[in-house]
Amino acid sequence: MVKPHFLAKIYFLKLNEGGRISPIYSGYRPNLKLDTFDFYTCCMLNFIGNEIVETGVHINTYCTVLSPQIIKEHVFVGAKFTLCEGPPRILAHGEIIEVYEM
Repeated sequence: MVKPHFLAKIYFLKLNEGGRISPIYSGYRPNLKLDTFDFYTCCMLNFIGNEIVETGVHINTYCTVLSPQIIKEHVFVGAKFTLCEGPPRILAHGEIIEVYEM
């Protein structure tokens, strides 16, 4: 596993909430947008205790940001964010619960 930048609690939206039909696999790389910074970057998710996650559930996951230097100052415990497939489609909402070295 690649060294994560933070640990987050994420809720994946159900289909009727605008989410995906199919489950999400550990290693997935959605777009990440922090609520405090108007910029999209890519991150990799590594789920804790699961390889596959169905929609409509909360899960803790390690997040590795592919461009950490860009968002570094906006990553802190309690920061909220959105995960998307491209900017228009929101997949999940999350909150950072622990930050590691970026």
